[in-house]
Amino acid sequence: MPDIKEKKISYLTLIKKIWGSEEHENYLDIKSLINYIGKKKKLDRQVDLKDSKFCFLDSYSIGKDDDVISGYISSARHKFRPNLLDQKTGEERLSPKKITEGEKEKTHFAIKIVEEETFLLIEQNGNGISPIQLMSYLNKFLKEYLKSISVPRNFSIAFLLVGRDNFLEILSDLKKVKSADIFLNKSLLGDKFLNFSNRTIALKNNLVLSATAEPNQSMKEAAIDFFNTFNKNTSVSRVRIKGVDNSGAKVTLDTTFIEKTGSLNINLNAITGEPETTELISGLKALTKLLS
Repeated sequence: MPDIKEKKISYLTLIKKIWGSEEHENYLDIKSLINYIGKKKKLDRQVDLKDSKFCFLDSYSIGKDDDVISGYISSARHKFRPNLLDQKTGEERLSPKKITEGEKEKTHFAIKIVEEETFLLIEQNGNGISPIQLMSYLNKFLKEYLKSISVPRNFSIAFLLVGRDNFLEILSDLKKVKSADIFLNKSLLGDKFLNFSNRTIALKNNLVLSATAEPNQSMKEAAIDFFNTFNKNTSVSRVRIKGVDNSGAKVTLDTTFIEKTGSLNINLNAITGEPETTELISGLKALTKLLS
């Protein structure tokens, strides 16, 4: 029986952080940027990170049916080649690797755009790259990409955290709630309350009711009411709340993720000890199906 390792998965949403403004927009052009990077030669895809680490987009694919982008970023720490120790014998020997080489680490990811929002599911790999390092990597090529399509750059790619299982607990602990989106079933347009025509079948998506707090104010209590309504009213399909935690970090809470797992159990390669890439990618893609 192969060894199994639990891999934690982070749920993020990608945004455009507009320069010189507190505002941000959803980043929807990730497929074009990934394709731009992927067409480069391997060395041209490489970026140096801090602490003598480098990384590059090693492999990616875009599904024909579900349009999910999945793949992995390879990284390694070089300028570090201590002697090797044998666990069975205790013997020590010189490492055969070059000073420019390092142990390859893969950080797997899957990306899907849902209702004009870009969700990123990324493996938590302490020896690989973090979400912050991934943003640094993407922004390195963003300037080149926008220049290639003659679009001036006025933003950076960033991410917001997406709360899941402990939604209400995180919401209650937020320092400030700035806005809330309530997703309503479009059939409400034709009910007795609104009395619109029944020709709402042509609408692609559900209705979205957006609420925003007054400047320098918090709408936490209203957001809690919205969440409680979601739990009791079948006409409310989703609630998304944006705020700031006690450290000042921006947080997005989304009921889409309330019942989703944050981990995958993956078999380890018997020779290298690495999680099996095919299995991990399949697991991530399966999680993206729950986003529709």
